[in-house]
Amino acid sequence: MRVAFISHYQNLYGANRSLLSLIDGLDQYGVVSHVIVPKPGPITTALSIRGIPTLVAPISPWAGEQKLSAGGNHKRFPAELIYPMHRRYRTIKRTFNNLRLLPLINRQIKNWDIDIVYTNRSI
Repeated sequence: MRVAFISHYQNLYGANRSLLSLIDGLDQYGVVSHVIVPKPGPITTALSIRGIPTLVAPISPWAGEQKLSAGGNHKRFPAELIYPMHRRYRTIKRTFNNLRLLPLINRQIKNWDIDIVYTNRSI
């Protein structure tokens, strides 16, 4: 069985450490793992050491965005009005970014001959 895992960040924190443990454990059952990450970093180094095929595709996160403050040059507009507009703009931008990556990701999944795509998002 061939599995493509999608990781949402490049560092070696809890979720990616667990992903590496899962990949190591599944190897003994003949599972061939592949990983898609948004940026190169410690996770891509760890995957390279294991010989795991990896695609770097700058997938935008869907959550975890900081709110705008009420200060600055927005004295004419309260933060309650600016934040929703900014949030919608950022959502559209992230959606467009991710949609434009779909052909690349889809092509790689087909090239890898993947049976299952697995993703886990903590936020």
